[in-house]
Amino acid sequence: MWQRLPGALEKVGMKVTDSTRSQGSMALTYKPLSDSSWQELGARDPQLVSGDYKLQVGDLDNRSSLQFIDPKGHTLTQSQNDALVAVFQAAFNK
Repeated sequence: MWQRLPGALEKVGMKVTDSTRSQGSMALTYKPLSDSSWQELGARDPQLVSGDYKLQVGDLDNRSSLQFIDPKGHTLTQSQNDALVAVFQAAFNK
């Protein structure tokens, strides 16, 4: 997961600016994609604001968890998380 994640993040407009694998954390800068890029990816725009995010990656036995923290230090809403699940499924499959 850790090896594939930066490439998937780039596909959805998130650039990794720093990462600490031992802590499972990444610093990201998000810039939304164009409508045509979202269509090409096969996903809908998750409606996140541009800015710097933190990503916490958790190891849950045979799967991983992703927790995004917005520029104001808040975790994302359930609807934003749900939208990102679809976005990352599309990105990992491209």
